[in-house]
Parts: sequence; C-alpha cells; structure tokens
Amino acid sequence: MEQLEDDDAIIRAMAKEMKENFDKYWEYYSPVLSFAVILDPRYKLQCVEFCYSKLYKQEAISMAANLHDTLYGIFEEYKNSTSDVCNMVEVVSSSGGVHGYYVRHDDFSGFETYKSQLIGSNSSKSQLDLYLEEAQFDHKLHEDLNVIGYWKSHSNRFPELSLMARDILSIPITTVASESAFSISGRILDKFHSSLLSQTAEALLCARDWLYGVPAVHDFEEESLVEDFDNLCLSQSSSYVDED
Repeated sequence: MEQLEDDDAIIRAMAKEMKENFDKYWEYYSPVLSFAVILDPRYKLQCVEFCYSKLYKQEAISMAANLHDTLYGIFEEYKNSTSDVCNMVEVVSSSGGVHGYYVRHDDFSGFETYKSQLIGSNSSKSQLDLYLEEAQFDHKLHEDLNVIGYWKSHSNRFPELSLMARDILSIPITTVASESAFSISGRILDKFHSSLLSQTAEALLCARDWLYGVPAVHDFEEESLVEDFDNLCLSQSSSYVDED
C-alpha cells in the first residue's frame, strides 16, 4: 500500500499489479484460517478482530460478527454429532465393559466428566463460550506453545471443542508440498520412462531428495557420493551372484 504512493512511476505500476493479484487471491480467503487463530489460546477471537480492524476498517465489525456466527455454527454441528457417541460410551461404561471384559476404575474415574456436567448444568454457556472468556496466554511467554498438545491436555474440559480444534488445526496451510511432489514425478515419469516399476520410481524420487537435501558438512563433495553409490551397486550385484 505504501508503494502505491511511491514517487517512482515504475514502482507504483509494479505495486498496482501486485495489489490486483493479491486482491484476486484474498477474495477467496477461507475463514478456516481465522478459526485456527481463534483456537490458539494465545490469540483467540480478539486477535482476529484486531486484524480485521486494520484490514477492513468500516466492515470489520460485520465481518467479525459473521465469523463469530460461522464458528458457533460449526461447533453446534460437532456437539450434535458427538452426542450419540457420548451416549454410547455411557452405556458401555455402565455395563462394565464390552463383551464381558471387566474394566477397572479408580476412585477418581470420571471425575473430569462429572465436573464438565456440573458446568453444563449450572450455566447456559457452551464450551466455546467458556474457552473464549478465559484469559489468553501471554504470547511472549508461550512463544513455542504446542497448540494441538494444549487441546489434547484439555480434552476433558472441552470434549466437543477439542475435537473441532483437532480437525481444524490439522488442515495443511498450503498444498505446495503435494503439488511439488507431483511436479517432480511428472519429470521422472516422462514419455521415455513410462514403464518404470513403482519401486523404481519411488527410488528415483527419494534419491533426488537425498542428493539435494544433504547439507554441506566437512566439504562434502558430490563425487564421493557418486562413488559410494557405485560401490553400493557393486556390492549388491555381487551378493546376487553369490546367491545364484
């Protein structure tokens, strides 16, 4: 945005083209990305509202409200989909196990579930309400927080919400890695190598990754790698001859 006001006409023209290209992709921005921020206990909904206020100015309030409604709508779907599962677990637990197996319980078995039931009976607030109302973690003190680990450790307090967080936070942020793999395979399985066995194609893909992924330690030279590979092939061929 600053470069759009630059004194240099070339810079202004370049910034304009970049802005148009960015707006084209930003139009298809997925709210799932915002959900991932909300489900991070360091940021939650306030962080998204702050970013919206900087990006959209007047439209920030309405966009944050729509995001809030969408988030609660998805959470309600998780509550409805897991209610039958929870009922089944209660029936199995009360019957003493499955197929006659005895399940041993200690004195505090089900205590966390009991607490969550008390919270639900004494308050009309949902798990999502309780989570959003809790104070955020200090992002400076918890810079390396494992967010998925956080939800795993709080699954007893927020059973449905932790399931939703697990599913959302496990979505890959980009498809570049998979697209890159297909791009490399397309260069290997060309019209001259159309009959390669799957094991051979896999070996070629892995070998390329190993060759280009080896760090330069102790002046490692490519010739030594080729020599080691030749020796490996010779040793394998000799072993085959011995077996015959």
